[in-house]
Amino acid sequence: MFWKRHERFQTASWAITGILFLGLSLKLVPELVDIDLEAPETEKAALAIQNQFRRFQKKKK
Repeated sequence: MFWKRHERFQTASWAITGILFLGLSLKLVPELVDIDLEAPETEKAALAIQNQFRRFQKKKK
C-alpha cells in the first residue's frame, strides 16, 4: 500500500515539475520565432538533424 502511494506521489511531483518548467519556459520566450521553412538553410539543418537521429538509432540497436 505504501509503495502505491509513493508511486502516485512521484508521478504527481513529476507532473507538477513539468507544468512549472513549461510555465517558466513560456515566460522566458517572449515571442515565437518565425522560421522560413522554404529557406535552403532550414532544409540543410533538417537533413543534418535527421541524419544524426538515424545514426543514433543505428547505434542503439
